[in-house]
Amino acid sequence: MLSVYTILMFLGFFNLLWCFLFNKNLIRIEWNKVASFLGFLALLFCIRYSIFDIIKNINPQSIINIINNPTLRYIHPYKFLLVFWEDAFFGISSYWILKYFKKSISVPLVVLLSGVFGYGHLYQGLYAVICLSFYPFFVSRRYGLKNGFGTVMICHILFDFSTFLTFRLMPYML
Repeated sequence: MLSVYTILMFLGFFNLLWCFLFNKNLIRIEWNKVASFLGFLALLFCIRYSIFDIIKNINPQSIINIINNPTLRYIHPYKFLLVFWEDAFFGISSYWILKYFKKSISVPLVVLLSGVFGYGHLYQGLYAVICLSFYPFFVSRRYGLKNGFGTVMICHILFDFSTFLTFRLMPYML
């Protein structure tokens, strides 16, 4: 029996294949936008470092708890290569649904997709579920249409990888 996850992965790859064969512009990569995003990530690293430093000075034990969080400690770097699939399924699917279905059907479907995306991050906590439920429509789809879903996928991979590095390097930097 196929799991829901397997079905969603298949649909994400189908979206990519369809785009590659029939609408390459939709999955284009704008390298100048990726370069700008790298600058943002450098700034974000500095902000994260400052926040960690403030927290460390206020409550040293809380920073140890954050750094030792099993969710963050046992992430393997190869998983960042799979992040593109989230945008391939949730972002591109939102685009197709809004383009080809009536609003009375498309809006509830996109809300459902966004909720499923957020729920998939439940291991990060309820706050992450709520915040990330907005990602497929407001970030992936919006920026995908503007800059290409390939650009969004690469930036998403870089963001997740920078978060991983932040939590791996913080113990050595503080």
